[in-house]
Amino acid sequence: MIKKQLFHIILLALTFFSFCVAAQTSSYIVTATKDTIDVDKFDIQTKKVKIKINDDKKVYDYEALTALYDAKRQKHYEKISPVYVEYKGPSGKTFFAERLTKGKVQIYKCLMNQLYIPVTNSIGGVAGGSNSFFVYYIGLEGLAPEMLCYYEIEMSKEEYKLYKLYLHSSDTIQKEIEALFFSEEDKKEDAVINLVERYNQWWKKYKLE
Repeated sequence: MIKKQLFHIILLALTFFSFCVAAQTSSYIVTATKDTIDVDKFDIQTKKVKIKINDDKKVYDYEALTALYDAKRQKHYEKISPVYVEYKGPSGKTFFAERLTKGKVQIYKCLMNQLYIPVTNSIGGVAGGSNSFFVYYIGLEGLAPEMLCYYEIEMSKEEYKLYKLYLHSSDTIQKEIEALFFSEEDKKEDAVINLVERYNQWWKKYKLE
């Protein structure tokens, strides 16, 4: 009898654990009222987000949402309104961007589609088109971010100054920023993201001490 009861308890525990894991790996949206809603998928469009839950479809305006999570791609998106936007897309100054770091210092990545206005060229034809490129932003959690760079993180001189400013108070991190700046690595984006994540973990621990 005891073994049978124990078996049922273990079975219930495993079922509950499986449910929790499934819940954590599902895509979701976060509304402006801080409600989290699991969704099958979503599509970020100009000034609106289309979602699908089972067979039901719904459309949200940007104002109604604050964040999104794509479980399949394991990507977090947050609605941001940067201090300055040089190239405004169809969504204007407020848009959803992929959040690359979590914590005090946050880095965002956004694909910008810039349209060229058709103009008459030198041979009488009409030239126009579009150009797509990534724009990166950096900022403190809860505050409007500022532009970091275009295309990819390369640790340019301007980027270096911003990292030194944002990742302050940790001598170890500051030294690693300098080392990365002077290193001859071609690709530095992953290293920078890792550095910011480590700083955020350090800052969280530093505040508790």
